Parts: sequence; structure tokens; C-alpha cells
Amino acid sequence: WRINRDYFYDPHMHGADWPAMKTKYEAFLPFAQNSTDVYRIIGWMLSELAVGHSRYTAGERAVERKTVPGGLLGCDYEIANGRYRFKKIYSGLNYTADMRSPLTAPGVNVKEGEYLLAVAGVDLKPPTEIFSRFENTAGKSIADLSYGQQKLVGVARALMNDGRCLLLDEPMAGVEGQAYEAMQKIVREVAAAGVAVCVVEHNVAFIRDLCDEAVFMFQGRILARGSVADLIANPELTELYFGH
Repeated sequence: WRINRDYFYDPHMHGADWPAMKTKYEAFLPFAQNSTDVYRIIGWMLSELAVGHSRYTAGERAVERKTVPGGLLGCDYEIANGRYRFKKIYSGLNYTADMRSPLTAPGVNVKEGEYLLAVAGVDLKPPTEIFSRFENTAGKSIADLSYGQQKLVGVARALMNDGRCLLLDEPMAGVEGQAYEAMQKIVREVAAAGVAVCVVEHNVAFIRDLCDEAVFMFQGRILARGSVADLIANPELTELYFGH
């Protein structure tokens, strides 16, 4: 109020009775619950001048809000068959970085009616809030993910082909923590859905926990096959695997 009283370019205040405006709007101040309410009251008062570019800027806050930048795929979703399905994919303006549509980028062959099965390799089903999986992903690409997450994304891509067999070549190499657990969960669910899963892997613990049948190969030859427990219990195979 004082800044406009002292510095407004029109001494007649565009016809507004400025002292009366102070009295009019200060009556609202006792009812303000926070700084946002105060800024709103100031905005109401400034509108009495009927002039453009008369603005205010919020001052410092005791606690600064931390926003979470969420990534968007440029599409609408619907729930179908217990999954999230792409209902509409927007074309966007792919020649502009801020307005591009990720699903229409070259090499991304996603179509309306297909399903979003996982985000960063982690299985996604309702009622999980879909946008919660895209927190802190705005402006990031797959290359920004951890190595384990990139492995999970690769598995998710393979699953989108709806094949009868899933071949995984050393999926656990360099994978640990949450990504390790997520990979185990994915393999179990895929196998339970009737898909044959063939895993080439050096991680014995991973094979032991998941596989129904194992094949032991050495120098390109199959030396033994059977249950994982039987192969682990074979001293000759153990010596070959671990060395002397």
C-alpha cells in the first residue's frame, strides 16, 4: 500500500481513494491463516488501481516447498484387464524439447491399446498410482537410470513382445538390492503366466531360488542337467565351477 502511495505514477491513483482502500482491505488481515492468504489480500487491493503490471512477489518462507518433478509420457491411460493401457497417445511437437511426445519418438513403437507393464523394470498394476512411478524422472532418459534399473527396463521391453519364451542372458550381472528382488519377482510372475523362462546365469543363488530345472555347461558342452539341488550337490560340477 505504501509503495503505491509513494511511487504510483498517477497521483490521483486512477480515481481510487487509496486511504479508503487501506481501510477496506486491512479488515481482512485478522482472518488470514497464512502468507498465501496475505498475498491474496494484497492482490485484491492492487486490483483497485485498474492498471496492468501491478504485481507483488512472495517473500521468504519459513519452510520452502520442495516440488517433485514428474515425468510424463504424453498419453492418457485406462485400466483394462487389471493393467494400465494406453488409451490415447498425443503426437506432441517433437522438434521442441519441452513439448515432445516420448512415445512417438523415432524407434519407440508404442501403439494405443497396448499396455504399460512396468516402469524402470518394476511391475506396475492398479491400484498402484501410475504417476507415482514417474516421480523425479522429468527430463531424464534410460541412461540416467542405475545399471540394475536398465536391466529391468530391458526385461520389460522383452515382455512387451508377448512371446512364449523369455531368454535372459546373465540378467543378474551387476544387479543388487531392490533391482535384484524386482528381477526375481518378474521371473516368477512371467513363469506363473505360462511363459517359458530360460536363464543363462552365473549367480547360483538366483538359479537355486527360481529354476525348476538346471543345465550345467562347460566349454560349450552340456555336462549335466536336473534339479538345481542335485547339480549343486555334485562334487565334480562344484570343482569345475569353483576351481581347485
